[in-house]
Amino acid sequence: MAIRKKIVRFSTALLAAGIVTLYMEPTRGAITLLVCTPENPTLLANGNRYYLAGRTYDFEVRVVEPSAVNWGSINYVDLTIPNGTNIVLHYVPSTDTSSVTSGGVTVTHTRTGTYDDFTVTFHVTFPWNMPESVWAAARAITASADSDFPPTPVNFTANTSYGVCATVKWLDAAQDGEAADGWVSNVTPVPYRAGSFNVTGTLAYNVLGATTADSIDSIDPGEVTGTTLLLDGATTADTAGATSALAFTVPNTFSIPGQAAAHNWNVQAAMTTAGGPVTTANGTLLLRSDEVQITDIVIFGGGGITTNAGPPQRRYYRSVPVAGAMMRVTARMRHAAINVVGDTTVNLETSAGVAAGSVTIPSGTATWDAALTYPLAAAAPVGDTTLILYRAASVSGGVTGNAQTSYDRITQETGANCSGIFWDNVDPPGVTGGSFTTPAPTHSESATTFTLNWNYPDDTCTTAACPNGDFSTYKVYYKLSTDATYTTVDKNTATYGYLGTLTSASTEITGLQPLTNYDYIFSALDIFGNEVAGGDRPGDTITTTATGIELTLTDGVTSYALNTVNSPAPDLDPVTNYPLRRVNVHAAMKVTTAGDIQRVRLVVAANEALENNTQYGTGADVGQFTNDDIDHLTEGTTKWSYDCTRNPMNKLKWDGYIPDSCPAMVTGQKVRFIVELTVSGTPSYQDRQTETAGGNHWSNEWRFYVSKDVNVVPYPTRVLNNVLTRTSPVCYPTYYLSSDAIVTIKVFDIQGKTVAILLDSVYRKSGQNIREGGWYGVNKNGRKVGPGLYYIHIKAESGSRTLIDKYNKVVVAW
Repeated sequence: MAIRKKIVRFSTALLAAGIVTLYMEPTRGAITLLVCTPENPTLLANGNRYYLAGRTYDFEVRVVEPSAVNWGSINYVDLTIPNGTNIVLHYVPSTDTSSVTSGGVTVTHTRTGTYDDFTVTFHVTFPWNMPESVWAAARAITASADSDFPPTPVNFTANTSYGVCATVKWLDAAQDGEAADGWVSNVTPVPYRAGSFNVTGTLAYNVLGATTADSIDSIDPGEVTGTTLLLDGATTADTAGATSALAFTVPNTFSIPGQAAAHNWNVQAAMTTAGGPVTTANGTLLLRSDEVQITDIVIFGGGGITTNAGPPQRRYYRSVPVAGAMMRVTARMRHAAINVVGDTTVNLETSAGVAAGSVTIPSGTATWDAALTYPLAAAAPVGDTTLILYRAASVSGGVTGNAQTSYDRITQETGANCSGIFWDNVDPPGVTGGSFTTPAPTHSESATTFTLNWNYPDDTCTTAACPNGDFSTYKVYYKLSTDATYTTVDKNTATYGYLGTLTSASTEITGLQPLTNYDYIFSALDIFGNEVAGGDRPGDTITTTATGIELTLTDGVTSYALNTVNSPAPDLDPVTNYPLRRVNVHAAMKVTTAGDIQRVRLVVAANEALENNTQYGTGADVGQFTNDDIDHLTEGTTKWSYDCTRNPMNKLKWDGYIPDSCPAMVTGQKVRFIVELTVSGTPSYQDRQTETAGGNHWSNEWRFYVSKDVNVVPYPTRVLNNVLTRTSPVCYPTYYLSSDAIVTIKVFDIQGKTVAILLDSVYRKSGQNIREGGWYGVNKNGRKVGPGLYYIHIKAESGSRTLIDKYNKVVVAW
């Protein structure tokens, strides 16, 4: 009885201390006392306690069984520690052995006392591969014992607040040096960085449910036996010692794979305690490997022009004496395809290695501008044009650090394809020191015009010797030989816009007086205002002719050019040289003369079969004799006159018809005609020979032969040769008119804009198939149009009726 009282007093004291919950069976000879005393968990920085992997904690269980006769009287002692997967420990007194039933820990034990009153201490080591749990208050750690004297078993609960940590976290992860911004260079063609960098941090216990700021407890000394740096989970060659303070050196020779992706550093630690090694990841310590790519170098400012708008082989013209040239550099991260990271300086040079300025692109942007000066070391002599190619010489700052130190380490346009400037140093178009075109221009004259023809200067622009890409305009100076002042014609003169095209090869000066001397000078100007020097400008004196007529005859199928000439041309036999079908024969004329023309008529003389040889002479071709005076012929009997219509687009052009109903239009006979001009109210006559004033203007008639009757099968309205190429550069609108009509033919592009007007309200005779003069793929200014699809609109109106209104496709494919 005295012993029992002592036990009660002892238990009461433990209970008052909050350590045990007492179980007693005072009336039975079984287990009379079961006490569990867990070791306190480790207090961490967040103020809570945890059982930590890598550490061993002691859990004591005392068992009192007064009736026990030996160690076999106690069947077992169990201890349950709550966790994600509960830890269950099992001890057998009879064999003095302990084991782990579940929970993944390792355990040893010690035993003190006698079989009727003993204490077993479980030494529990938490490994690095066991389940974890968050901190929780008053978790029930339960001891259980069983003896061979019923009733059994007996349980005891110790309420303890704790969590379990079995992983590590990488704290204060950082990169320094080139990688401090999370980027490193990996330069093409060979992966290269300017220097090594360090990856640092500290290994700490991972506290589930706690913030990073709370997780500042480093791993116990001696627990870590070594660490290895991982990139995207793959082992690198970088290791650190047996410490939780990490410091890895990444050499500049280490290649970062997969430049297009973002990478993640990891650390793998080898641990002393079972369950290692462990790998810890930190999602915030990212690394990208990239380089700066130059995507464009654009020159602007300083006047000039661009002759090739985009890479490759971008070409510019700038003037050495004209300031203001600027460069605009565009760059990006080559693999990430984003704007540059970090302030990035791009240094430029010429292809000869001469420094040409620099530009600093702010972080997060793509382009920046800077002044560009002419490199004096490559100065072009005055009067020359020199091509200088530009490229990025080096890139520094930002991601690249000092890795891209030469142009071969920069992805950009290189060699012949990089941006280049033709620096013009007061170099006018063409050849210097002689006629700027070779050979000098040739000229031809009419009564009111003269035409210049020349070989245009080279414009291939494929080599450094390309001075003419900055061409602006040809200039023609002309005047009466008796005047002191020249009139100037260039691209800014109305209707002479084509002179602004280098490949123009001719021009016509109009509005002159017949039989008059004119002086001209031929010159050119570049965009910088440099004009061909006075001594290199070719010139000459010309004399205009008397009235002239450029005439084309056609029966709608066959055409002949029968122009006036300055001396009598051979009178070719029309039977073999000018046969036409018996249809309405169309005479298209360009008439040049002094004064304004009020009327033009075709005057057809009686054919030779009807002509009275007695009155007009004898011989096979009596129409060629001078006594065949047009004034002696009778209208409606031996001559027939037909009015012509003026082309509204060009007052010099007229259209006339000799109808098939004309009495002279007899199959198998020759037809002769002249042109009657009414100028200032006075009629005059013109034949195929241009004579000076007072000459005979009807003795050399135009002639053709009516070869056969035709049964006209109407043409469909279409365009012949509707694909224009360099070898086949002209197409012909063709159609048939059932009635006399006013015809308009225009060319449109695919946007509906008028490109050219071939006919504008021009009279055309009915009853014949008509093939108009061709379209040569040029616009209203005489310049060739670009490749593409165009439409030729043919519209014919007779009074209030529309006979034709049709669009036909034409493809320009040169």
